[in-house]
Amino acid sequence: MIRVLLILILIFFAKQVLSQQNDTLKEFVKQVDIQSSSQAFSVITIQKVPTQPLKGKDLGQLLQEQTPTFVKTYGMGGIATLSIRGGGANHTQVFWNGISVNSPTLGQSDLSLIPVAFSDEIQINPGVTASFDGNGGIGGSLTLKNNNNHFHKHQSVKIQKEWGSFGIDNTVLDYSIGTKKFFAKTTLLRQVADNNFEYQDYGKQGKPIVKRENAKTNLSGIQQQFGFSKGIHKVMLRANYIHADREIPVAIGVNPQEQSQLDNSFKSALEWNIQQENKIKIDHQIRAGYIYDKLIFENKTSKIKTAFETETMSLQYHTLWHLKKHLELRTQLITYQFTANSNGFDGIKMQNRTSAYLDIRKQVKDFNFLASLRDEVIDFETHNWIPTLGMDWNFFKNHSFFLNGGINRHQPTLNDLYWVNGGNENLLPEVAVQFEGGFKNDYQLVFKDMIYSVSYFQSRVNNWIQWLPSEDGLWRSQNVKNVSKNGLNVLLKFMLFKNQKHHLIAVTNYQYIEVKSLESHLQNDATVGKDLIYSPRHVANFDVMYYRANWSLRYTQHYTSKLFLDAGNTTYLPFSFPAHLEIKYIFKEVPYKRNSIDKVANGVEMKLGIQNIFNETYQTVANQPLPGRYVSFGFVFKI
Repeated sequence: MIRVLLILILIFFAKQVLSQQNDTLKEFVKQVDIQSSSQAFSVITIQKVPTQPLKGKDLGQLLQEQTPTFVKTYGMGGIATLSIRGGGANHTQVFWNGISVNSPTLGQSDLSLIPVAFSDEIQINPGVTASFDGNGGIGGSLTLKNNNNHFHKHQSVKIQKEWGSFGIDNTVLDYSIGTKKFFAKTTLLRQVADNNFEYQDYGKQGKPIVKRENAKTNLSGIQQQFGFSKGIHKVMLRANYIHADREIPVAIGVNPQEQSQLDNSFKSALEWNIQQENKIKIDHQIRAGYIYDKLIFENKTSKIKTAFETETMSLQYHTLWHLKKHLELRTQLITYQFTANSNGFDGIKMQNRTSAYLDIRKQVKDFNFLASLRDEVIDFETHNWIPTLGMDWNFFKNHSFFLNGGINRHQPTLNDLYWVNGGNENLLPEVAVQFEGGFKNDYQLVFKDMIYSVSYFQSRVNNWIQWLPSEDGLWRSQNVKNVSKNGLNVLLKFMLFKNQKHHLIAVTNYQYIEVKSLESHLQNDATVGKDLIYSPRHVANFDVMYYRANWSLRYTQHYTSKLFLDAGNTTYLPFSFPAHLEIKYIFKEVPYKRNSIDKVANGVEMKLGIQNIFNETYQTVANQPLPGRYVSFGFVFKI
């Protein structure tokens, strides 16, 4: 009830109101938009990352607050993984500037090791759309991008600082300089937290209130970007390095142990863009990437130490042909080489993947059509064909009806194939047949009261891979079941009030999804017809922001329904409903200048955030407590 009253108060104070600070408003309303290279596919884009709460946050926190996705998190700075439309973490492909960064061994990415400060744009591609970037994202894909628009005369310094409860101490430094032919940008960051919050230990007699122990996190990183532009050529070089030293707390009810995890990650990408225009305009892009990750887990109490070391090398060639009569042709040729060294393998393992992609896009009056085909070759032997079809009909002004469908495949990870006494080299790829259809209006209508997107989607995944105990007691990877996923996505964005002094806008995202086991290759499998574990049926976000002069007030609410913890659906985590509040004041603002990067050339922003303002007790991973109410304070200083 208190939450409803708080929202109503925000609306009441804006009832006279909206239109000042247009630049700030545009930044907010573009944070979550339905866009894509083809109108037949829905893509969630967070376009203006700098307008989010302080950039000391990790990617998992941002996605949980702003998108209808489910993030499994072990707490601040702890391991966090993303589920899109009911897929597992390994069904979500993560790309950084076009390079796949998923671990070849685990098949997933830890979002807590991806700072928001290292990205200018974040994009979620659900369902069939994920195949545009590559294979494997049968749940969806997450794309992290850096802008190429810094080629103008400028020099900029940005300092961001945040302090908070439980030892939070985050720092981000940005420096950028450029001309019409060259730019360089450096980003430094450090994120530290003790995470010594209180929680109820129901694993002990009397359920006492205790402090979280052995949960400190320390992450530091640097990202460097260079750009060169001459005529029709642009060359971009980007690289970043992350070092994270994290203590790993035990689950509730487990005796304390001294365990930690050390992560070192290096990413680099070299990109050459050529825009050729004679009778036909052709865009060429050549990209090379190198990714190195090293993970060391140590439990001093049990005297266990494990290490993983992986390398990813990629070479890509992309073209876009702008043909006559609203016809476009896209091609891709991409090759990856994965190398992994782990004490869980009997030697160094390697895998080569090469894919060729072609899509044709055609506009006929009010209709847009897309047809694509991707062929992936694994170790120069196995072929995997991935077709996609899409259609968009602009039936009334900017309102459209869209349909799309296709097939995607997820290959077994190196752990699935080669783990000693558990891997299975005979595993088949998981195959997803997917469909989506719905209605939406063009995002340009954002200043005309409301935009929307409503879609229904369904998917059937065959040969779902699971690790199960065998007769000898060892866990082994197997193709065990066929799974169905179907659901509904709704996005609504309202411009609630307008006048010269105030404005109020609201965004709501909702997803309903049912993920069930349809068939099983195991005899008398009791999980058939049951929900998959960690698959909430309902996920929703509500975000409302109120502006007045230099002040802004933002309220965010996230809802996750109950989710089952076992395949038989007998135990579950209850629903969670955490809310967050942020107050911001801008001391000085200078209008946009040509020699500046941002639309605010100089200024100081002060921010006060209250996370989990109603002190809700909840978990997203069983027996891993999350903090109650906590406060953070910080500033952003721009020169």
